[in-house]
Amino acid sequence: MPHPLNICLVGGIYGKDLRYRARVATTPETTLERGLEDQGHAVTTFSHYDRIDYGRFDVVHVHHLGWGAVRAAFRQSRTPFVFTLHDPHVMQGCGCIRSSALRQILSRADGVIALSRMERDFLQAHYHMRAEPEIIANGINAKIYSLLPPQQRPKRNGWKLLYVGQLTEFKRVDLLIEALARLPFKIELSLAYHVNTLENTLKAQVRALGFASRIHFLGALTAEELARLYQEADVFVLPSAGEALPSVIAEAMFCGTPIVATNVGGIPEQVGRFGVTVPPNSAQALAKAIEHVVLNYQTFAAQAEEMAEFARSRASIEVMIEKHVRIYSEVAERRESQPAPSPINYLAEKGVDWLCRMRCSTW
Repeated sequence: MPHPLNICLVGGIYGKDLRYRARVATTPETTLERGLEDQGHAVTTFSHYDRIDYGRFDVVHVHHLGWGAVRAAFRQSRTPFVFTLHDPHVMQGCGCIRSSALRQILSRADGVIALSRMERDFLQAHYHMRAEPEIIANGINAKIYSLLPPQQRPKRNGWKLLYVGQLTEFKRVDLLIEALARLPFKIELSLAYHVNTLENTLKAQVRALGFASRIHFLGALTAEELARLYQEADVFVLPSAGEALPSVIAEAMFCGTPIVATNVGGIPEQVGRFGVTVPPNSAQALAKAIEHVVLNYQTFAAQAEEMAEFARSRASIEVMIEKHVRIYSEVAERRESQPAPSPINYLAEKGVDWLCRMRCSTW
């Protein structure tokens, strides 16, 4: 095991209030934080707005395109900087200001982590980077999200679908609800979410279709409650217009639940041959995919154990931590060879400090 490191983690979750953090207890940043600490590394966390004395740390790792990433890119320190984007919107175009900021960040980062091959290939094709991106999937807790083969699940009348995510426009839950109207089976759909932006709109859609008794709005749930839902569902469906590498897909696969999802971001390589992927923004395509899984359910159910092992080999917390520590150790060893910060770094860092005091959170 490498010697213990002193690590700075910067992420959006660390700037949220306690009420939000109670609802969203597990994120890639917090999973990484706990896994690193379990291995004996010292971890200090900051929001994107916090001022950081980078010289205290062996490495600083910033998650998401935010002020903390810009500040780290122009830091007055030789402390190595690792960056993970986590943003599927970038591949659809993110505007001139955000794109320019990302260009600066990637050109200055000592390590870049991509969640999938598709993200890595996109970044390499569109941005100049000092470091070649490493692919590391978000880690999933196999003790919570454990295999329950579909053959062992309770028998009931009808089929049970599950969606876990956010009720926002980008997730296209409206199309999933519309898809149910196209299916000839008796189906129930449970929606678990912690961001409820479109909750009222979707409930109105459900009422208009006469589905009030078939679609259940569950709100925010604990990891243990979500695991039970995955284990009870016949099919997990993710209809998003865009994704990076959604943890919910891996969670469902860990539990052995067949997958229907859109073929965006890293989902096709994440699902492999263990589910059905379709083009985004099509209720008809979603309906056909769900129908295909239902009509061939024994085939998909028989693959549950193999699917769970496939997912665990790529998205276990142990694999996630091992790969991160290797990157941290490599960039930390090169610390003394880093060039001295230029005067423009000082001016840029002061500018970011001023903007952060203005509490601007997005571009």
